[in-house]
Order: sequence, then structure tokens, then C-alpha cells
Amino acid sequence: MRKFYPGITVFKFAGALLVLFAHAMYFSYMTNETPSELASFAALASRVVVPCFYAIAGFLAYKGWTHAERPGAYVRRYMLRIGILYGCFCLLFAAQHIIPALVSGGFTVGNLVLQGKILFMVVFVSGPYVHLWFIPPLLFGIASSYWLLRKGNARVAALLILAGYSLCQFTSGSLRFVFEGGMDGFLGVRLEHWNYADLAITNHIGFGLTFVFAGALAARYEEWFLALRAGRWTIIALALAAAEVGLLLAVSEWTTEYKLIFSILPLTLLLFRGVLRIRSRFATIYHRTLSLFSVVTYISHILFMQANRFLFGWELGAMAFSEHALQFALTLAECTLLTYAIIRWTRRTADARRSAEVAHSA
Repeated sequence: MRKFYPGITVFKFAGALLVLFAHAMYFSYMTNETPSELASFAALASRVVVPCFYAIAGFLAYKGWTHAERPGAYVRRYMLRIGILYGCFCLLFAAQHIIPALVSGGFTVGNLVLQGKILFMVVFVSGPYVHLWFIPPLLFGIASSYWLLRKGNARVAALLILAGYSLCQFTSGSLRFVFEGGMDGFLGVRLEHWNYADLAITNHIGFGLTFVFAGALAARYEEWFLALRAGRWTIIALALAAAEVGLLLAVSEWTTEYKLIFSILPLTLLLFRGVLRIRSRFATIYHRTLSLFSVVTYISHILFMQANRFLFGWELGAMAFSEHALQFALTLAECTLLTYAIIRWTRRTADARRSAEVAHSA
């Protein structure tokens, strides 16, 4: 029987609210002022929420396939469920953007190639909507971690993944300054295309594979992982983060191309360890409701925000603080109502099925 972790439920719930707040308020309104380089580089070390979600996914997936009678079938079903939902959003993106661009620009070879490139990047790298960039690296990380842990040596796999994570430091991390500005024309490839490759490598290897695999390893060695002396390792991780930020300030200038630094890995693992140790009676009792709300909010909030802007005539980039606050409140209410509607529909369906079974047995 799989163990229940209330801390994961709490973290998912808090993370869903944080994502909604970030997209409805912070990214749209509160980033108009450019922060200092110190604040920008220091913020890199605090970007542990998304990696922690990947670690949780790897942890739960490992628990799932090790308890399944057919591990391979479990992983395929896991990926298929997410892939179908993700595919629906990709189709919606195509209906909103690709098809109108083809109609307005014509079905010429050049336009078809351009829209094909856009669709490829959307499906496999950036995601159809701002919050769904998370999905392709997740699926890549789950499939790769399963294969590496089932077919290969875990220690060798961990070393290879750490090497890949280190490579990502040259593309979008602490060592980016080494090749910064020197990639244009390298191997005959334009800088624009190198940037696309950087994004794919960072998302799939730096985030997806590294942290999903770390979560799966934490599940395999759970007792050892939870027994770590967190105080000592927290001090070491924070010292590493401070030193890394200091190095970046000394040798580089801030750019949004920086996505991750070395110290995110230990900081994320420490946060994840803390999540696993959380105990909550409330989360235990209302686990299903909280989990459903988290999924509904994460998946649907962008679509609700788009609908609200259309209904109220709001223009992104020209909204007042009060309009952003109203957008946040409305979207939160809509996600809550949708969660409630799904719960009611599920209960009615279950009641109807039970009634039919009783009538049939009678």
C-alpha cells in the first residue's frame, strides 16, 4: 500500500495559488520596475518551487511504478493521461494562432514552414501556454528516469545527469558568461537557433530530467533521505548559493537568459525533504478536494484569465492594479466553482452507478 504524504498535498495547493498569483498579478503588474542585478541574481537561488514540483512528480511516479503489477504499463498510462490533456491545449493553441496565421498569411511554402516551426517549438519545448512549458520536460523526465532506474545503474545514471546539469550551467546557468555572446555563427548555426537549443536543453535536462530523477532517487532511498541532518546541509547550501550569486555579480551582467544555478539543486532537495516531513490533519481529511483544486487551478487559470480579459475589455500590459486584483479574485473564484462542479458531478455519477447496481442485483 502506498504511503500518503500530506505535505505534498499542502505544497501542491500552495503552489497552485502561487502560480495563479504570479500569472494574474506579479508577472503582469509587479515586474514593471527593473530590479537590481543583486536582486535578480539572488532571485535565481529562490526559484525552487518549479524544481520541487518536478521532484515531487518523480517521487510519486517511482512509488507508483514500484507498486504496480506492470510498471511499464503504469508509466505509459501516466504519460498518456497527461499527453492527451496536453494535446488538447496544443490543438486549442493551433486553433487560436496557427490556423488564423495560415488563413491570413496564405498556405505558401514559407508560411507553412514558419507555422510548422512555431508549432514544433510549442509542442516540444515552450508549451502552448505560459504555464504549460512544464509538461514536455516532465514527460521526458519521467520516461528517462524510469528507463535509467529500471534498465541501468542508478549511480552511473546520476553521474550522467549531473554532467548534463553542469552542461546546462553553460547554456543558462552560472557558467553562461564563459560562452556569452560567442555562439553566434558557431558551427554555422545562428544565435537565434542556439537560443532555441539552449531553451530545450535547459528545460528538458536542467529542470525536467535532473529534478524528476532526483525525486525518484529520493523515493528509492527514502529512509536515508529523510534521515539527513537538514540543519548542516541547509547552511552549506545557503553558503553555496551566496558564493554563487557573488561570483555572478563579479563576472557577469544580469540577463533573463539566466534560468538556473548550481545551488538550486541542493536547495530544492532540502525544500522537498521538508515537504515530505509536513504533517497536516486538514490535508489528510480533504486530500482529494485539495488535490483536485490544485490540478484544476493549474490547468485552467490561464484560460479563465483570457476569458475575463475578453469579457471586461482589459488589455494585457495596460491594466491597473485594481484590475489585476479583480482578475486574480475572479479567476480564483472560477477555479473554485469548477472544482466544486467536478466534485458534484463525480458524486452524482457514483451515486447513479451504485443505484443501478442495487437495482440490477434486486
